[in-house]
Amino acid sequence: MTTTGAKDKAEHKRAEAPDEVLTFEKARLELFKIAGGTVGRLTAEPGWRWST
Repeated sequence: MTTTGAKDKAEHKRAEAPDEVLTFEKARLELFKIAGGTVGRLTAEPGWRWST
């Protein structure tokens, strides 16, 4: 089986150094750009909700 467009190398990034940080009421979203895509980590405080 062959894959098209797959990268040959693994890519890593330190979790302490996000590329972008968005802050919301009772939440923080850290964005990391890796291998042409974006991965996010959401940290929410007690009481945070998806809807208002």
